[in-house]
Amino acid sequence: MVAREYNEALEFGSATGISDETRELAYIICLMHSSEARLEERLLKLLADPLFVPYHRVFSKCMFGHRSRAWILIRIFPFSKYLKDGKPIIDYTIGQEKKDPKHLTKKNRSGASDKL
Repeated sequence: MVAREYNEALEFGSATGISDETRELAYIICLMHSSEARLEERLLKLLADPLFVPYHRVFSKCMFGHRSRAWILIRIFPFSKYLKDGKPIIDYTIGQEKKDPKHLTKKNRSGASDKL
């Protein structure tokens, strides 16, 4: 029905038709959508790896979607790299202002900023 109305509008001059640029942009959008769908399918297969089961339990409690889960996992996996014997990795250095070894500066190496 829409096609008939569109064709009538073209005949009577109240529609200008679809330009070549619009057709080209529509084609590009379709290509991008297809590419995104293929990548998302690969992402879902990767997320299904049994290694991620403990992470998914937490993600489910937070109601994260699969894209958010993937983004977080690429930042933190494996989580053990942030720990030493199950505890956060902490370095102590002599401070800039007080050079006294009694006044050490504590630096948490388990923080994400050190892993980027």
